[in-house]
Amino acid sequence: MPKARGPGNSFPRRTHGIAAGVAAVVSAAALTLTSAPTALAAPDIHPRNQPSDDVELRLLSFGDLRDALRPPEGDAGSIVQSDNSRVEAGGAGHLAAFLDQLRRQAPRSLLYSAGGNIGFDNDSASRAFRMFSGEPTIDVLNSWDIAASAVGAPELAEGLPELLRKAQGGCHPDHGCQLNEEFAGANFPLLGANLVDDENEPVTLPFSINHVDDIPVGAIGVLMRDAATGAAEAGAAGDEMRIEDELEAIERTAEVLEFFGVKAITLLLYGDAGPRAEEGPNGCGLSEGPAYQLASDASPNVDVIFSAGGPDAFNCTVRDPAGVERPFIRAASNGRAISVADVVINRATGEVLRDRTSAFNQVVTRNVPPDQETEDIIARAEERASEIGGRQLGEISGEALSERTDAGESSAGRILADAAQLAAAGAADSQATLLPPSALPEDLAESITYGDAFSAPRSAMLVTLTLTGAQLQEVLEEQFRDGGDVVLQPSEDLTYVVDPDASPGERVTDLQINGESVQATDTYRITVTDRIAVGGYGFTALSSGTDRVASTTTSKAFTDYISTRSPVAVPEQERIALR
Repeated sequence: MPKARGPGNSFPRRTHGIAAGVAAVVSAAALTLTSAPTALAAPDIHPRNQPSDDVELRLLSFGDLRDALRPPEGDAGSIVQSDNSRVEAGGAGHLAAFLDQLRRQAPRSLLYSAGGNIGFDNDSASRAFRMFSGEPTIDVLNSWDIAASAVGAPELAEGLPELLRKAQGGCHPDHGCQLNEEFAGANFPLLGANLVDDENEPVTLPFSINHVDDIPVGAIGVLMRDAATGAAEAGAAGDEMRIEDELEAIERTAEVLEFFGVKAITLLLYGDAGPRAEEGPNGCGLSEGPAYQLASDASPNVDVIFSAGGPDAFNCTVRDPAGVERPFIRAASNGRAISVADVVINRATGEVLRDRTSAFNQVVTRNVPPDQETEDIIARAEERASEIGGRQLGEISGEALSERTDAGESSAGRILADAAQLAAAGAADSQATLLPPSALPEDLAESITYGDAFSAPRSAMLVTLTLTGAQLQEVLEEQFRDGGDVVLQPSEDLTYVVDPDASPGERVTDLQINGESVQATDTYRITVTDRIAVGGYGFTALSSGTDRVASTTTSKAFTDYISTRSPVAVPEQERIALR
């Protein structure tokens, strides 16, 4: 993305910490999390040619891009404005173009992200990009000169080691470097002040510091525990990471920044603000909820709060514990809006003059040409995806369709369920697998390509957990609903009979695993996807599962299964029988 230069627009000199101070609060392991970005030279003169008492700075933020590099279709690719009109919005190319415009309008600017930009489970993301595990998105973000990004829940969905790989670089452990000969990782710091390992050491940098006209400007990244429930409880983050209290982490990190002389502080907060009234992207619509309360209770040293973790944009003003107002603002997901906070900093004190702060959300419409550099990166990834996706993995004995039987099964779904079960049995002692419709592949031809592994609406992490027989029975009963059934595709190890005319809670009978009747008090190792593992899609009984182990993704299980067992016989035997 082109950057405006010259006396009308200078860019801040970047540092990622102060050597002695960072060493005091961040372990050596944490310091290796982020690759060192290219430093930007400080301008020879200040934009106004001479120092003044006040420094104007534009802060920008986006979040929840979640690999949606191309403009999504439908509601995910549009936004409702304050006059209730709907306009098409989003896509990385258009987002980059608006970022460039907003930067050109200000003498100084810093771009942040509140997290959630890597999302291999996003229904709106290009399925082709999933085979690259978020690398195209990192390449796009690297071209945008980002000062810092919070770690969001989607960044943890594939586990802590994968987050570290995206930060530090290196080829993927399973499929290597497919997009480019090597992967350098992010050139911006990923922040998580409340993410610690089992020895209470930070697993990411807690803060970053940039210098704008020699004034230090800090950013703190925090992941709300509620938002991280899916990754943490599902087991994707592993036992090596804990998510600490958000307020304590903010207070602790703000005090460290103050010790270093940083008085202008931005909080990058990933956490769903919950339901809000429809007031358009520049209305608030919030008055309560965990994120809103945290924004009000967070350290009074924080001047601006940028948020991500939900689809809609909002623009709120909250009072800090000292009673001083500050913006609490979130951009829309999928690149549909950019949050902007224009602040004024007193040069002598380094403090933000809060009464002169203004904030707004800029809708990213598609009536401007997209940024060409961003478009070129996306096009290159699409070209590589087409090349790699066409490679043959193996064969199946005949066509396997995604069309569902009256009982809710499909032959394509059976293949994936069996593949997932084989992978989870070896990694987590799984005895049977149940997959939701969103994880199942499209129609499969006899010749299976690498792209077929990514044809499902969303990729998913496989999570194995322990359930009692009674809990498993309850999970299966939760499939049948007044608003439409959501039938889980079982692997061949699990069979049962459904009586559609029976009373709710009594429709599943003759439940068996490996040919033996399931006993209510016995325990079983069952594999599901990460989202339903914590009660998503209405499967609340799964939230009671214990001893969770995340093993691999559905796409990896599929590729391994087809490539090592080709030709695979298309399963015709029903696992769900109707009475």
